[in-house]
Amino acid sequence: MINVAILVFEDSTPAAPVGAMDILNKASKFYHSGLAAKFPPPFFNVKLVYLKGKYVSASNGYPLYCHNDISEIEQTDLVLIAAPEGDMDEVLAKHGAYIPWINKQYAGGADIVSMCTGAFVLAATGLLKGKSATTHWAFTDEFAKRFPDTKVKSDKIIVDEGRVCTSGGALSFSSVIIYLVEKYVGADVAIHLSKLLVTELYKDPQNSYAIFSTQKTHSDEVVLQAQQFIEKQYHTELQVDELASQFAVSGRNFIRRFKKATGNTPLHYVQRVRIESAKKMLETNSAPVQNILFDVGYEDMSTFRKLFKKYTGLSPVDYRKKYTRLS
Repeated sequence: MINVAILVFEDSTPAAPVGAMDILNKASKFYHSGLAAKFPPPFFNVKLVYLKGKYVSASNGYPLYCHNDISEIEQTDLVLIAAPEGDMDEVLAKHGAYIPWINKQYAGGADIVSMCTGAFVLAATGLLKGKSATTHWAFTDEFAKRFPDTKVKSDKIIVDEGRVCTSGGALSFSSVIIYLVEKYVGADVAIHLSKLLVTELYKDPQNSYAIFSTQKTHSDEVVLQAQQFIEKQYHTELQVDELASQFAVSGRNFIRRFKKATGNTPLHYVQRVRIESAKKMLETNSAPVQNILFDVGYEDMSTFRKLFKKYTGLSPVDYRKKYTRLS
C-alpha cells in the first residue's frame, strides 16, 4: 500500500487536491476489479491533509473536508502539494508549518510532488536547491526570482528529479497523477486509467499554453517606448543598433537596459512578439503557414519553424490543429 498525503491550502481551488485524490482512488479500484490478477499488488491510500482541523475554506467558499491534519500523520510514502493561490509571501507565512513537516516526511523516505504553484512551497523547503523544476507558466518569472538556485523549465509539464517532482499549471495536475501511477504501479495501469478518464498520457509542452506578457511593469521610459515601437513594427526589419540610435542610447547600453527591464534581449523580444502574432493568426484564420511567416516578418520557413517551436513547443501546423478557433 502506498500512503499518500495531499496537502491543501486555504482560499485555494479544490480542483487539484480532490481531482488528484479521485484519480488515485480510481487506480486503486483497478486492483479490486478484473484487473487485480494482471497487475502487481500496490495501491494508493489517499488522504487530504491540512495544517489543523478537518475543514478548509476553498477559494469558491466550499468547505473542503480533510481526513487528517499534519499532526496526525507521523510518516507517509508520498506527499502531494496542491496549488496555493494568492500572494506567495502570505501563502508561505500562513502555511509555514508545512515546511518542516514536508522535510520530516522526506527525511523519513517519502517522495514529494508539487502541483502547479505548489512548487513554491516545495522550493521553500530547500529540497529543490540545485535541481530543476516547473510550475504554472504564469508564475515562472516570480519563481525564478524567488528561488535562483533552482533551474526553471517552463516548457515542461513534469520535471522529475527522482524523489522530488514538480508539475505545470492548473488542470495539468491530471498528467502528473497519471505519471505517478505509471511510476509507482506500472504503465499498463496508467494507460488503462488515461483511457478511462479520456486524458492524454503525455501532454504537449506547457509553453504551448503560455500567453506572452508584454513585460511593462518597469520604469525605464526608453525601454517602454522601444517595446511599443517593436509591437507596432515587428513585421518590418528591426536592427538592434538602429533601435538604440532611434532612442539616443548606445547599442550596448540599450541591450543591457532592455534585458534588465523586460528579462529579454531586444532580439528575443522581437522574436516573441512575432511568434505571438503568428499564434493568433494560426488560431483565427486559414491562411497558409508560408503567408503567415511573411506577415510577421520572417522570410525563411526553417527559421520560423525553429523559433515557433522554441517558444511554443509545437510546430506551426500542430499548433493550428490544437488551438484553431475556426467555426
